[in-house]
Amino acid sequence: MTEASAFKDRRRRKRVRLTMGVRFLLNADQEHSGELVDISASGFLLKSDAEVCIGDTVIAYVDELDRFVGRIVRVTSDGFAIAFDQTARREERLEEKLTGTAQTDSVAPMSARNAQRYTPEDTQSCCKFPGGEIVSCRVIDMSVSGVSVESAQRPRVGAEVQVGRMIGAVVRHTDTGFALAFKKSAASLPTLERDLNRNAASK
Repeated sequence: MTEASAFKDRRRRKRVRLTMGVRFLLNADQEHSGELVDISASGFLLKSDAEVCIGDTVIAYVDELDRFVGRIVRVTSDGFAIAFDQTARREERLEEKLTGTAQTDSVAPMSARNAQRYTPEDTQSCCKFPGGEIVSCRVIDMSVSGVSVESAQRPRVGAEVQVGRMIGAVVRHTDTGFALAFKKSAASLPTLERDLNRNAASK
């Protein structure tokens, strides 16, 4: 299948019109905001005043839906369209969710504890424990209010731990590590992803 025919095939997927705020990283560097126009299992159309080019990479966070990675395939007068870079299974799951959203004309709200959680592109990070010891860890998932990490060490509940540049208190232990509630919520998910990166603590 040629690239052109593959794009046409993607365009045939059911598109759902949704109005939602979106925060995104452009080329893994510049943070911007926009407004979702419509979305399918293979991509979305976004309104934004960000200066973009076809082929630019985008990491986008859509509240209540998911974190999406893709490339810009079309530029419009007031925004752009991206094609997602994701597995067939993730496309299927998204299509199922969008079908339910279209039927109810809304996205199901979530509780504060279960605010949308995401797994960053680069899961490698580092933890600084009480006493100053720094060890490598892996981010399992994250939200603006906290992070769950895989670590051989499990500080006591209540202990202050730094992951990347984010500081918080251990709120529970998990089978593979622990969960941390940040002392101060992250300004946005794109910013958080950079601050949790393994190199962030040294910057």
